[in-house]
Amino acid sequence: MSGLSGDWQRLVVSGTIAVEIRNAGDLDTAKAFVVTLFEDLDRDGAPDPGTDRVLASVSNPGLGALAGARMTAPVSSTVRFRDSPISAFADSGYGVAEFDEENNGGRSGSGCRRPSDPETPAPDLTASFLFVEPAQEPGTFGLGARVGNAGAVAAPAGARVSFTARGAAVGETATGRALAPGDFEDVRVPLRAPARFRGIVTVTIGEVGAPRWDCEPGNDTFSRSIDLAAVGPAPPLMAVHLPFLSVPPLSP
Repeated sequence: MSGLSGDWQRLVVSGTIAVEIRNAGDLDTAKAFVVTLFEDLDRDGAPDPGTDRVLASVSNPGLGALAGARMTAPVSSTVRFRDSPISAFADSGYGVAEFDEENNGGRSGSGCRRPSDPETPAPDLTASFLFVEPAQEPGTFGLGARVGNAGAVAAPAGARVSFTARGAAVGETATGRALAPGDFEDVRVPLRAPARFRGIVTVTIGEVGAPRWDCEPGNDTFSRSIDLAAVGPAPPLMAVHLPFLSVPPLSP
């Protein structure tokens, strides 16, 4: 599978997504159908026009009984947070008569498991989108970042989020609520503004690699250049790879 490249400050992804589908029924689908790839903003598992962000749609000419197919689609889109789950839904036009319509969807991150216990589903907290905003008191500012959950299950509230500037600790906070898969929270720390500051700021979620929080420690940390007078340039594109989205049976 080709990967997606992501700019995690601008929250833009591009590249190719691959999805595997399968007809688990004992009859052919008898007609073509469409697979829709989307960011499931209302988290109901199905693409909803006007609510969800559709990334791509690709047509399949039809599947024989017990047959499978690998489909690819180019993607270029904004997303809500780093590694935001991408969902796939087979027969999104509901044109194929099926025994079970409830198993047509799948999403990236659903296979996330704790490194210490491969049988236990895990969240995957990700760090992105560092920002600066004025605070209420003169001479202060808010330093913030976006924390999202790209994993299989909800992450409880209280995940530690720390900020460093030029390698020195400058503030710490925690997520204020539980984050379901596909959900995010913007967290902030109030700081006293120095006369001038320009440099690399890093946000880190929890203890990097701690299995309590997630299955993928590589996306727990994010850095960018920040200028208190004018936000610095976005970081270069970074590669991120999504697993195959395994969409369960299409059963006529």
